[in-house]
Amino acid sequence: MAKYKPAHLKRMNTRLVFQEFCNNDGNLFVNEIARRTKISAPTIVKIVDFLLEKQLIEARDGLSDAAVGRKPNLLGLKRKYFLAGVIYEGDYVTLGITDLSGKILHARQTRCGSRFEECLPEEIDKLLAEQNREARDLVGIGVGLPCIYNDETREITAPLMGIDSPKYFGGAIDRLSEKYGAKIVVGNDLNMQAFGEYSSLPQSQKQDLIFISLGTGLGAGIIIDGKIRKGSRYICGEIGYMRFDYSENRDDCIEERINADALKNVFGTGWATDGKVASIELVSRYLAVIINNLIVCYDAPRMVLNGYVIEALGSCVLEEIQKKLDKICFKPIEIKAASCAFPGISGAALLAGGLWLDEIFHA
Repeated sequence: MAKYKPAHLKRMNTRLVFQEFCNNDGNLFVNEIARRTKISAPTIVKIVDFLLEKQLIEARDGLSDAAVGRKPNLLGLKRKYFLAGVIYEGDYVTLGITDLSGKILHARQTRCGSRFEECLPEEIDKLLAEQNREARDLVGIGVGLPCIYNDETREITAPLMGIDSPKYFGGAIDRLSEKYGAKIVVGNDLNMQAFGEYSSLPQSQKQDLIFISLGTGLGAGIIIDGKIRKGSRYICGEIGYMRFDYSENRDDCIEERINADALKNVFGTGWATDGKVASIELVSRYLAVIINNLIVCYDAPRMVLNGYVIEALGSCVLEEIQKKLDKICFKPIEIKAASCAFPGISGAALLAGGLWLDEIFHA
């Protein structure tokens, strides 16, 4: 087993202590942090001094109940620095600002059509103005797109955005970085939603997770060992391209059978009202098979469903999927609705914030 170098251990301990502040809305004392992390109190004091110096945490008013002796300072996460998360969904963009723990402080949605690259800085500026925030304190921006994003070439492929072949996106990233001086992360929107959902869970519930979204498209974000599984060609989670029978028609995939447009074509504009029962039967049949296949591939214990179609059909569709899964699954699995209100915003912001914190902790 490889031995950790002192500098590596220091960074690990610093991140662990800082995460305690992110995980707890309440205030913490040094001894409490030591008890939670199993790190010695003297080491905690050094880390706390470092975090105070970097303005990541702050001393809070308040005293312990100790009757005698020096009373420890109450400490908490400082709200100076913040992050932005952006999710583009075709015609609409949803964006918000979060603190360093991923807690959403403000969110908004606006229509930008195909002008996404041009309107993104405009909308971020509006977001900052609405909250009276200084751009210099914006340290990370995460952008989620309905795309396959190649980290190495910085190219996106996004049929839902009209980009059928790889297109260079590095220019847009560089312009954002130059304008705000922030760390920029770009990626698949479902990966970011999955990461946001995972990060919002209590520590005891942080397990491997598959986050499925069904709306205009169908896709999944997969979290394994706390990390996004992208794959060597960045197509992991593109479940909309799944097939259940052989066809040489490249468009004959599952997404085209159960997305919002497909339901409208089959059941009319009232697919979520008058045609709700039939829509639920169609959607639940396909999703139950998809989930069963994903479980035997990844054996993830947590399965989350989200998206416009799921929300429109309501809890009834989740119940019907569960009934079908109980009958066909090799091992039992319980599906859940998303617990995070804006998982994409939170996940995108946290991924960008992680880059900034890595730089701070390596200093």
